[in-house]
Amino acid sequence: MTDSLECPSCNSDNPQGNKFCGSCGAKLPLICSSCSSEIPAGSKFCGQCGTAIEPAETAAIEPAILEKTSEANHEAERRQLTVMFCDLADSTALSEKLDPEDLREVISTYQNSCTALIKKYDGYIARFMGDGILIYFGYPVASEDAAERAVRSGLEIIAAIQKIEPAENIELQVRLGIATGLVVAGDIIGEGAAEEHAVLGMTPNLAARLQSIAEPNSLVISTSTRELTRGFFDYQDMGKHELKGISEPEQAWQVIGEKETSGRFEAASEKGITPLVGREEEISLLTNRWQRAVDGDGQVAILFGEAGVGKSRIVDGFLKRISDEANSKIYLSCSPFHSNSAFYPLTQCFQRVMDVHPSDSVDQRLAKMEKFIGDLDLEVDIIAPPMAAILIESSESPYPPLSGTPEQIKNQIFEAIFKLLEAQCALRPMLFIVEDTHWIDPSTQEFLEQLIPQLRRLRVLLIVAARPSFAAD
Repeated sequence: MTDSLECPSCNSDNPQGNKFCGSCGAKLPLICSSCSSEIPAGSKFCGQCGTAIEPAETAAIEPAILEKTSEANHEAERRQLTVMFCDLADSTALSEKLDPEDLREVISTYQNSCTALIKKYDGYIARFMGDGILIYFGYPVASEDAAERAVRSGLEIIAAIQKIEPAENIELQVRLGIATGLVVAGDIIGEGAAEEHAVLGMTPNLAARLQSIAEPNSLVISTSTRELTRGFFDYQDMGKHELKGISEPEQAWQVIGEKETSGRFEAASEKGITPLVGREEEISLLTNRWQRAVDGDGQVAILFGEAGVGKSRIVDGFLKRISDEANSKIYLSCSPFHSNSAFYPLTQCFQRVMDVHPSDSVDQRLAKMEKFIGDLDLEVDIIAPPMAAILIESSESPYPPLSGTPEQIKNQIFEAIFKLLEAQCALRPMLFIVEDTHWIDPSTQEFLEQLIPQLRRLRVLLIVAARPSFAAD
């Protein structure tokens, strides 16, 4: 056995036992203590003589494993978390009807569909448990809207799973439960495929129990989750339930769907906005700008501030101050979930203004849109085709597709919206409120950039609320 190790990088001799070269810092190969043969990293036995590698030597090969585990344990922390349990309903009956290979394919399709929608809303899949899935929202990175993301993900999972048809006369159904509360999170338990980040506390248990009382294709949430998402969704009161392992009866809520007027400012107003203190100067400024707009000199006011500093409360205080005055209000509510969806805030806005509902048929949507345009004494044949391009699926629209380049088509849509706004302003002054502009999509942002130069001739006050990151961009 040699008394030194030769560095493969600089050929320097190093004492036995060194793990790194003393001359160049390169990692030295592992040498068998019996026959002095080089041993590849990860080996448990010498390939030349069969000598077992000492545990200490094996540990030296992959020190990062211990470092990772130690670091993960160190990161365990007390935090608020939203936990979701998703489970395939009547999976036992499904296994009786399908061949095992077909069942495996169905479960795989189900899991892939769920995974895509969980990741869409930044959920963290902690574990797959057969046909069940344990998901964390607001982990490992905390999120101010984790509960909302969880509910949106759950609703979309229900819709997606209903579209899967594994066989004739067989439908897939899911049950989901969501709870929000304090946990201790971060410890890694298990090894290999069984490894998961453990979350301890009542919240995971509550989410699992709520999932167990959910009807097929329904989502049940806790009171704490509802409080965090109130204003964004419609709920059905399920009353209090005795849940296994939980001492006190728990209130449960079934999520029916998203509210049609689900702007964040409107949602905040519904939840109740805390009293405004020390913002008289900002409200007075908006009031002054509003009076100038009423007199025919269109104005723009921009509110920049971090989340929670009071942008919504300033707007709410201003609206209360002018509540006795006749005006029209238009809200563009930008969403973090649709920042890449062209015209999303404008589409949602006009659907509310025109009283268009998701359940409306194409004919009903067309009738409401054309009536709205006609009531403003505008030419329906000119305004309706561009508006239909953003309000109605192209395959269902009776109007021919807009002609021209993408830029020309976009300008036709802009022009139609400008004419609608101009006609409304002729009837009464207008408040145009754009909230959460830091999440605006490029098409809507371009529309605002073209609108602002034209405001001077309109009776409009445009209020833009955004976080400082939007100004930086």
